[in-house]
Amino acid sequence: MFRKATDLEKQGVPQADVQEWFKNERSARARRKPDNQEGPRPKPVPPPPGTVRITQKRRKCLVDEYKKLLKVCDGDSHHIVPDMVYRLGSRPKGAGMNSTANRIRNAPTLNEGMAVCLTEEQHGSGEDGIHADLRASLNDLGEKYSPNGTAPLIEIIKASKNRSIESKISPLNASNSQNPNLIRRRNKRTLI
Repeated sequence: MFRKATDLEKQGVPQADVQEWFKNERSARARRKPDNQEGPRPKPVPPPPGTVRITQKRRKCLVDEYKKLLKVCDGDSHHIVPDMVYRLGSRPKGAGMNSTANRIRNAPTLNEGMAVCLTEEQHGSGEDGIHADLRASLNDLGEKYSPNGTAPLIEIIKASKNRSIESKISPLNASNSQNPNLIRRRNKRTLI
């Protein structure tokens, strides 16, 4: 269209006429059905008897900054590395969630810390929640190092990932399927 408009201008057609032609041509093209647009799709062929049909769509494990996940998680946003590892006092509230005050030097703020989406069952402080497991894991870890209650960050990350997050996410994802092969594959997959 641009080439033709340029050719019309070179032929001496007034600019107002070229602009009018161009506008009409654009609207005509917009009304036409594109060549690559598909018609109605055929109905899917039913699966053969004895096969497994998975009807639930599985969402990917969301990992991002804590503040961003608060807006998009269906359940709860949970810090991968517990926020208490980085802070030197109580958990901040309000504007303090974006502050680096009372935190270990170069540590992310509460809102900047990397987090994962968990369901309410996975996240809670109760018997089945991640916080009960994590608290016990970190307490055990803190007793191994001096001064008491401290540990290297890499060990805290391992404890957080292996003993808590993966132990909560994998079984719930696997239990949604009836196919034992899918269960075995999903348990082998690392989510974080």
